[in-house]
Amino acid sequence: MFRDKCPFYTFIKSKPVNYGTKVWVATVAKNFYSYNMEVYTGNTDGTREKKQEIRVGKGMVRHMYGNGRGVTADTFFASRELANLLLTRNVTLVGKLR
Repeated sequence: MFRDKCPFYTFIKSKPVNYGTKVWVATVAKNFYSYNMEVYTGNTDGTREKKQEIRVGKGMVRHMYGNGRGVTADTFFASRELANLLLTRNVTLVGKLR
């Protein structure tokens, strides 16, 4: 475990170790190949970002636009707005909606 000072530590209440870095990773389920990652570096102006899941979700699958492939997402990313946006770009989204 990394135990040095990091400017973008995040408090995650539901995890056993409450502080750490948050990384979003897009992987291929068949062979577990990671092809896109984004590190959450926190708020830049002190305000909470709205629709963060839309911005991150679009960025993670941008290279798949027009391929007709499908994306499986967890409850953070699965939203009706993101599903409709990806569908206009010929990408399907499967996930549990809250």
